[in-house]
Amino acid sequence: MLLNLDLKNFVLIEHTHLEFSSGLTTLTGETGAGKSILLDALGFVLGGKADINWIRHSQNKADISATFIPNQAAYQCLLNNNFIEATVVDSAIETVCIRRTIDINNRSRCTVNGSVATMAQLRELGECLIDIHGQGDHQSLLKPNNQRILLDAYAHNQLAYKTVRYGWDNLQTSLKALHNAETQYTQLDAQREQLVWVFEELSAIQPTTGEWQQLEIDHKRLSHSATLLAQLQDVLTVLDDSEHSLLQRTRSLNTTINHLSKYDTHITQLAEPLELAYIQLQEASHNIASYLNKIDLDSDQLVTIELRLATLHSIARKLRLSPTDLPERFKTVQAELNRLNAEQDFSVLRNAVAAAQKHYDTAANNLSKTRIDAAKKLGHKITHLMQSLALSGGQFAAICTPTVACVHGIDHIEFQVSANIGQPIRPLAKVASGGELARISLALCVVTSSQTFIPTLIFDEVDSGIGGATADIVGQKLRQLGKTVQVLAVTHLPQVAANAHQQLKVSKSLVNDTTVSTVLALNEAERCQEIARMLGGEHITFTTLQHAQELLNVAAQRTAD
Repeated sequence: MLLNLDLKNFVLIEHTHLEFSSGLTTLTGETGAGKSILLDALGFVLGGKADINWIRHSQNKADISATFIPNQAAYQCLLNNNFIEATVVDSAIETVCIRRTIDINNRSRCTVNGSVATMAQLRELGECLIDIHGQGDHQSLLKPNNQRILLDAYAHNQLAYKTVRYGWDNLQTSLKALHNAETQYTQLDAQREQLVWVFEELSAIQPTTGEWQQLEIDHKRLSHSATLLAQLQDVLTVLDDSEHSLLQRTRSLNTTINHLSKYDTHITQLAEPLELAYIQLQEASHNIASYLNKIDLDSDQLVTIELRLATLHSIARKLRLSPTDLPERFKTVQAELNRLNAEQDFSVLRNAVAAAQKHYDTAANNLSKTRIDAAKKLGHKITHLMQSLALSGGQFAAICTPTVACVHGIDHIEFQVSANIGQPIRPLAKVASGGELARISLALCVVTSSQTFIPTLIFDEVDSGIGGATADIVGQKLRQLGKTVQVLAVTHLPQVAANAHQQLKVSKSLVNDTTVSTVLALNEAERCQEIARMLGGEHITFTTLQHAQELLNVAAQRTAD
């Protein structure tokens, strides 16, 4: 929703700041007053082509700012382009401020929430915020993609469309897998042969995690077992197996100290370290004896270990690996072989493609049926509404034609119209009259208002070539549409202006020999005066004032009802 618009030195406007309300806002004023200036300013600030002729005479720069409350699509666009923080959760309370300037050297600069933006980013964001029907550049209804989106929204096809997208993505994934398997068959087959050779080499020896390290420990122990036995036996002899062993001598020394303690009690303290030494020597002797009883002098086991070490080392050298890496390589090769075998299983891959194709076809056909049914209903409703909008005899149709299957389904959607009796039905984009296009767009917006995905709609020339009762109907429809979205309409007709919730008047005057346009928001009394002017011209009579007030009262009564 558009909150405000600030213009500085833009065309005939020196400076004006406008606040916009929800509902229907009409822009009125005499011909040539500059009502189109506001539309040009909005188009410019939303990424339209810059024109240095828009800079006010004698000034160096024009400056336009607009503030919006973004819808979900605009919020996502802001997030994708880093114009707001990802930590913002509730986008409904966020506003987006867009500013764009142009100087006399035709240099344009634009920012979004203070961050510099490219023209592409600005246009992408603008298409989410405002849609201009009539002469503008933001006519989203003329784009085939948006026609499809609108028809799907009208048909409540959100779930069916998601199913088609999922089916398409799954089909493409399956086709890609089959294509890769077929085109890379030779390369994958050579890779598989290499893996099979490695797998067979490793499978023959079955390396296990930690095996090499344990074999090295066992080999070192067994290869030095004779030396260990001899030298440990010598140690044990010194400790306990001789008449003058350390244990015997320590026991004797301990006895002597204990005997001497009879003569001096302080000597008792000297005995404690010897007693501890004796205990530790006993423990060492016991442990050594136990180890000697367990030591293995099995030469056959040593030979077996040496053969296993040689085998592992030979395979590791052949594969250019460390022996310790053989177990992990064995697991990796097994997994890689399983993957390649699966990728080269063409029957499985072709079955997956067939299943994905069937799923997509079913989903796409179901979506197509709902589109065709919705297109008929939409065509009838728009055609009926066109009859009351000075398009008597006009027809509207949403045409669904078969097309090449894609992510959007199997239908090409195109809105077509015939604005007058006897005219052939043609694509909406080829309707020549801006007024006709605006009224057809109004009819579409009214019928599909609950599915409208752009929060602000602008109608220019919607009242072109109409008057009387038709003008009143157009005003009513615009007011009705304003209940769902924000609507801005440029109008010359008092019947349309009277239906507005807010009315802005554009006027032109001469100030210091310079033409200046001003834009003012009118109160109720001022609205009555302006509508009276639109009814009767410059010479306003009591009767035209009464008529103007009656138009306002009728519009207010409709709202109350």
